[in-house]
Amino acid sequence: MASRGKKFLIGCGVGCGALILVAVVLSVSFFAWVSRPGELLEPENLLSSDTLGFVEWTLSLDDPGTKRFVEGLYDSTQAQRSSGQTPLPPELEKILLGWQDNRNRGSFEQLFPLSAGWLLRAGDGPEEDRHLFILSLKSAGNRLVLTDWILGLTLGLSGQKGAQKIAYKDENIYQFDLPGPDPLVLFLRGNDLFFTQDLETARQAVDRLVEPDPTREHSAVEDLLARVPEAPLRGALSNERGEIFRSWEKVAVKIENRDAVRKMTDALQGAALSGNLSEDGKLLGLLELYGPDAEWASLHADMALQAFQGGLDYEGLDLEAQARAEGNRIRIEFQLGGFFNLLDQLDG
Repeated sequence: MASRGKKFLIGCGVGCGALILVAVVLSVSFFAWVSRPGELLEPENLLSSDTLGFVEWTLSLDDPGTKRFVEGLYDSTQAQRSSGQTPLPPELEKILLGWQDNRNRGSFEQLFPLSAGWLLRAGDGPEEDRHLFILSLKSAGNRLVLTDWILGLTLGLSGQKGAQKIAYKDENIYQFDLPGPDPLVLFLRGNDLFFTQDLETARQAVDRLVEPDPTREHSAVEDLLARVPEAPLRGALSNERGEIFRSWEKVAVKIENRDAVRKMTDALQGAALSGNLSEDGKLLGLLELYGPDAEWASLHADMALQAFQGGLDYEGLDLEAQARAEGNRIRIEFQLGGFFNLLDQLDG
């Protein structure tokens, strides 16, 4: 009898041990799956024949300029924390703060490489534009897949007012009502996030990701991009519907001689942008404006430079720029620094 009881206890122990082992293996496998690095999306893959504007920026720590910029960005965001007082002895405080700083810096640097993108297409009205913003995080792995599942389950069960889940081609598209006229529409795919302002733009993005059309016609933006050298920052903007002025109007801090600038931009056939970060944290860029002819470019180079300088006259930014006419193009070469000054102002 005792022998049977002993065997029973041994069997229970073996069974419990097996269950624990299975649980450990499943847990390790789950966390390995969640943390598995993904692949960076190339936003250029989302271009289509109706694309009017496109910008992509890839940030990788393999690039010395980007690495220095990221280090400066981290130091700037941590500046205020380091000024706090603690009751610990100075020696111990120094050790603990150094350990914490190394850990936080490592976590921050794990966000890279990443790529960000912006695409523009025509809306319903003659001056209505639709925007798609993309953020691809290689280090996100399957965390966003898990987030997508949780978000879809939550919205599906809660029936929250002003928020809905729309299923489209095996993707969940989420729409959230905002105080303004346009909602926030987003979806997550792998380690990529997509944000836009209308459902149709989101659906078109899903279509291009799921079923690319190799036979489609090239857009004017793609023809412009073909002239842009390979660089971390690349972009192009057509001007079929006056989108150059409208886009500049959204980002410019001020536009002097607005009517004259608009008339100048109305004559543009397109614009192209390229740039990279230098090791001193500045953005070195080139903006090319394509006009109708060489005479136009020569006459408007100074006005284009003034509009560019005035538009980026943000407090704290340090801009150096020069312009010259070259054929039918106006070439604006610039250096833009002082990004961390903007962060300091926000902290203040």
